[in-house]
Formats: sequence, C-alpha cells, structure tokens
Amino acid sequence: MSKAKLASRTLAVLLALVMMVGVWGTYIPAQASGTITVYMTVEAYNANRGWIVQPTRLNVPDGTSVAEATETLLTQMNVSFSVDPSWGWYLERVGGLREFDDSPTSGWMFTVNHALLDVGADSFSLSSGDVIRLQFTVRPGDLGLPTFGYLGVCCRGSGYDYSDCTVDGWGCAGWGPVPALYTHADKTELIRALFGSGVTTSGRRNALSVLINPRATTSQVGNALNGLTAGDITDSDRTVSGGGGGGGSAAGTVAAGTGTAAAIPATQAAATVSVTQAAATTAVSTALAQASASGANVATVSLQNPGEISLSTLQAMVSSASNTPLRVNADSLLPSGSVDVRISFNPALATGNINLAASTVSPNAQSTRSLFERHFGGTISVVSLSQQSTFGMDVRIAARIDPALNTDALVFLAYNRENNTFTRFTPSFVWMDSNGFLHFNTGIGGDIVITNTQI
Repeated sequence: MSKAKLASRTLAVLLALVMMVGVWGTYIPAQASGTITVYMTVEAYNANRGWIVQPTRLNVPDGTSVAEATETLLTQMNVSFSVDPSWGWYLERVGGLREFDDSPTSGWMFTVNHALLDVGADSFSLSSGDVIRLQFTVRPGDLGLPTFGYLGVCCRGSGYDYSDCTVDGWGCAGWGPVPALYTHADKTELIRALFGSGVTTSGRRNALSVLINPRATTSQVGNALNGLTAGDITDSDRTVSGGGGGGGSAAGTVAAGTGTAAAIPATQAAATVSVTQAAATTAVSTALAQASASGANVATVSLQNPGEISLSTLQAMVSSASNTPLRVNADSLLPSGSVDVRISFNPALATGNINLAASTVSPNAQSTRSLFERHFGGTISVVSLSQQSTFGMDVRIAARIDPALNTDALVFLAYNRENNTFTRFTPSFVWMDSNGFLHFNTGIGGDIVITNTQI
C-alpha cells in the first residue's frame, strides 16, 4: 500500500466516517417482529454521477448498525460493494466508484439525520425513523458539513502521483478543522416524507431533483416538502357545473364560475366571481371528510374560476378546518373546462384580500406578450394575474407555457400594467409536470413574463 493511501485510510479511520442505477426506493418488508423502519440513500453527486440508490425505506431488526443496513440495502438493490475488514468495517467501493477515484481524499462517508458519524459505521446502532445518506466525497467539506481533515491540496506533481507524499504530511497544508464548502440544507424530513400518503408523481420528481442538488436551499427543501402532494395538472381537471358561487358540487370543490363555456370566446378565460364565505366553508367541510377518508395530512379545497376572495373568508376557512392544514387550489379554466392556470396557497398565511383570477389567453396576457416581444424579441409566455400587487405570501403557480422555451434557462419578470414597470425575480423552485404545466412560486403579482431572453 502506498504511503499516500495509508495516510488517506488513516484519515478515514480517524474520522470514523466510513461513509447508483437511479433505482427508486422500493419497500423492503420486515422479516420478523422487533423491527425498525429507516430510510437510506446512496449519492455520488460530487463525482457527477447523481443517484446510485434513490431514497429507500428499509425495515430492519432493532439494533441494526449503519454498516448492516448498508449491506442490506446494496444487496437488495443489486449494487456491488467491497469492504476492507482490516480497518474494522471500511467501505472502500460502491458500484464502480472506489476510494481515491477522484482525489487522494475521496471516498464514501455516512451521515445520519444530517450529522456526520462520530463512530464507525459498524458501531452506530440505528433507531426507527433514522435517515442514512451514504455520499461520495472528493475533498473535505464538500458534503456541506464541517469536518476534520488535511487542508489544502494534497501531494505535489501532476494528477495523483503519490511519489512526493509523506505519511506525516504528504504534501498537505496540515491537519485540522475544515469548514463546509457551502451550506447543505437538512433534507431529513423531505426524505422521510417521500413515503407518506398522497405523494404525486410530479411532487416526487421535484423532491428528488432538490435532494440530489447539494446547493439546494432550506427554502427549496421546504417548498419541495410542501409540494409532495401537489399533483400534475391533467385534462380531467374540469369545471363542475353549478351556479355562481354556490356550494361545493364536488368533493372539496367550489364551482365559482358563471355562464356557460359555449358563451365564452375561445381567446378568453371563463368568467369569474367572488367566492362567498358560505360556499368556501362548505367546501372545507367536504375537503376535510375526503382527507380523513384517504388518510391525507392536508385537506385540499379547489376553487374553480374564482375572482377575489376576502381575508375574512380565508380566515373563516382556516377556522372551520380546526387544526387540519389546508391547501387551496384556485383553477382558472379555459372554455373547454380544462385548467389554464392554477394558483395554490396556504390560506393560513393570507394577510389581505387576494384576487385569484389568472389567464394565459386573456387580452391582458396577449397585450403584455406583444409588448415584450416588440421590445425584447425572443419566445415569451405570459401568465396574467389579476392580483397586480403582491400576494403578501408565497403562492405556487402552474400554467402551460410555450413548448419552445428551454425550461433549464428561464427568466421570470413580474410586469405591473398599472405603472408600466417590471421586476425580475427568481423562483425558489421550477419544474415541468408530465402534462406540460410549468410549476413555480412567487410572492409578486402582475403579469408574469417567462422567457429565455436576458432582459
């Protein structure tokens, strides 16, 4: 064994941080009584390989160690690995990724509940609910958590030539505490929540993209957690026939629109009306019953073609829900009855009256799009919100955009028609669902201009 390798192995043992194939975490059933449930991932984002094993729920015997859970997971997922027993339980390879593959300090490290292990993986006994993340590290601090290690660049020469290394320094700047290279948000609760009830395809997809992004912010993690049960917008999301502002005519739904679809021009959104307190609280009662029956933690109330909703109505909705969290989905519909724009929010966070009407096809949307195309060019989509001022809280928007837009390089502007000004903003999350709806968040009202042009 080279001196450099010996030093790096010693580093791993001193730290006791023995830390795919994007396999979605399948449930591994319990084999006997006295079991606990834990959650585990295997990640190689630092080696540009993303997931080795996506979040997986494991039922293992009470008293199982991190090392034993790791062997169970990798065996069940058919991922090869190798352990060096001469160093206790030292995990030197997972799949095709081995220690020192990317640098003299690279290798596999564990965290449990967002904390680096301070003992060996074979000595750490797990408790039910623990979240274990096995992550590949290239240099100290690149897991977003402070640690100890050799500072600076190790070894002289080009590549990973160990010939100039020595055991007691081997070309490094010295041993000591190493600060995190960036802030790694705690994703423990998000990983657990992936296995809760009501998780949708788009919610899971967004959560996985946040989980594998080492620089995801705490806000992005929180939004992904809240969005796990926010489903794709589908063509089955249609208006429910009923009188303007009348009681919910479907489970948890207020049919707020007036008029018939046939009477609405194809280039305009359906007519809207204010949502009455009586209709809203009735819909809350139905939504609560539906949530109870399905085991959902959040009751969802759907408003169809709503206009303005008062703060007092929103407060009444929250009050009638008692201690059950509410989510409101406000759908502005096309004449066909399909969803054009959805605004989702937590009514408990409301600070004033808000207007929930929105459209991508209204005259206002068309006018704003023409204005920006004329002055800036490029492909532009517009989501025209009747709420021209701020919402006073974070809301989520889902809307169809021009398919020619590159969703990996979007620019968002909030244009105020009243004073002819615009503000650029950056949503904390953006994703496209399987039915072509772009999901993003904002606290700013106005006409939302979406483009790839750097304005």
